[in-house]
Amino acid sequence: MKSRLSSTLVAAALVASPLLVIGAGTDAGAETTLHAAAASSAAHHPSVRQVRDSRGDVQKVTDRAGQETFAPAPSRRHGDITSLRVRHAGSAVVATVRMRSLSRHDRLFGAVLQLRTGRATYTAVLFRMAPGEPLSTDFEGGGETACAGLRHHVSYRHDRITIAVPRTCLGSPAWVRARAVIDYFGRPVGGESFFADAAPGSTLVRIPFMAKAWHPGA
Repeated sequence: MKSRLSSTLVAAALVASPLLVIGAGTDAGAETTLHAAAASSAAHHPSVRQVRDSRGDVQKVTDRAGQETFAPAPSRRHGDITSLRVRHAGSAVVATVRMRSLSRHDRLFGAVLQLRTGRATYTAVLFRMAPGEPLSTDFEGGGETACAGLRHHVSYRHDRITIAVPRTCLGSPAWVRARAVIDYFGRPVGGESFFADAAPGSTLVRIPFMAKAWHPGA
């Protein structure tokens, strides 16, 4: 089951086109040459990246005999990603996924965050196997199968999930690129079907990575 949650991301192809990244700030009047240089560096090496995701692009995924098929499910609000924000902080990479709706009453729920560095690709999975069960986590990548200090916070009130991955679990990289998938089973829909949405992009076939989020000290 754990592998099913992350299979959509693991099988995704590499980024096919540049991403439109929101919110790259510029210096509006540096007082000294040093300040101007610092502002220029921050503009070219931002530590925060954010992308908006289209509403109504949830997909119904059906697995028959190992073959996955996808069908639009625009009426599904739960798990419909509206934005993905990644902050590369001093000691951790913090990703926040916002959705149109987030429910605690799924039969199964999974949030998959994948981070790519110059060294490896890492996958953090937050999942629940049945309604009422506590959320569990899983991590792998770069030869590691666990991550001490991996943290998460789920806000059903604000329809968002936050996952914080310590930089030590990622090899302390200069930069990361991120993508995310929300998987969930609502009421039984027959067979091996579930619903999913990804960010960035509006497809589950080729999920791009966001642009690089740089460590402040890089």
